Amino acid sequence: MSYLRVFVYGTLKPGEVNYHFYCAEYVVEFFPAVAKGVLYELPIGYPAMTRGDSNVHGFVLSFKNPKIL
Repeated sequence: MSYLRVFVYGTLKPGEVNYHFYCAEYVVEFFPAVAKGVLYELPIGYPAMTRGDSNVHGFVLSFKNPKIL
């Protein structure tokens, strides 16, 4: 079966507060992952990630139904 896979970091990672609220019931599998990039904190308090050479640790979440995104 083909799943939609999304890299997440911060509060959307399994075990963090927003994973439970936004992802848990839709995720069919997850695994730790590292992506190359740079993390920034936006003035409104949210993180952002851009391309870069640093390692960003997070998880890949697999969703069966891409419409939930």
